[in-house]
Amino acid sequence: PQTEKGKVLIFGSGPNRIGQGIEFDYSCVHAATTLSE
Repeated sequence: PQTEKGKVLIFGSGPNRIGQGIEFDYSCVHAATTLSE
């Protein structure tokens, strides 16, 4: 059975060059992981 879950929008760090903004990518991934639990 499906359960109703609210929707969440996580804004990323935007367009960065490779190797820049790693801490922002890390934060977004962990926010998404935490919310999915």
